[in-house]
Amino acid sequence: GRAKLETERLVLEAGRKHGLHVCNLRFPLVYGPGHLKGNLPRMIAAIERGFFPPVPEVGNKRSMVHVDDVVQAALLAAENPRANGQTFIVTDGETYSLRQLYLAICAALGRPVPAWTMPLGLLRAAARMGDSIEILGRRRFVINSEVLQKLTGSAWYSSSKISRELGFRPARRLAGALPEMVAAYRR
Repeated sequence: GRAKLETERLVLEAGRKHGLHVCNLRFPLVYGPGHLKGNLPRMIAAIERGFFPPVPEVGNKRSMVHVDDVVQAALLAAENPRANGQTFIVTDGETYSLRQLYLAICAALGRPVPAWTMPLGLLRAAARMGDSIEILGRRRFVINSEVLQKLTGSAWYSSSKISRELGFRPARRLAGALPEMVAAYRR
């Protein structure tokens, strides 16, 4: 995070120094049919194979953005003089909990949602067990405390600045993109 922040500072400084049109765009998790690596595609694969337990609602909030909207934001920033010297966060305007992601992926996969959920306490115990296995066995385990924190933690951001200043309006939402992602994953 510090390296990214320092890079953003250097970009803005170089723009001022050399009279260039520059801006920084910050993206949360980027999704879309061309993104077959990363956490969301891994979650799709794990749910399809039955390796991802039905998670409870933990009330976390995650921001995301579709790759098409990333391109739209980059074009807006490149073409609009008001973007010069600015930093913008770009999201699809929604927040997603782990449970909402799970349900949406099940729907896109055509899988029924189990009637039960894995208790959070049991997930935490499995994560601690994974931590121990990693220490003793010196190899990664499918779930550990870090993975569980990424799944259940919040990372919510607002793209109101780019919407207000550059007129950015996200065109894509996760529910509409998931069937495309599932089709690309299955190919």
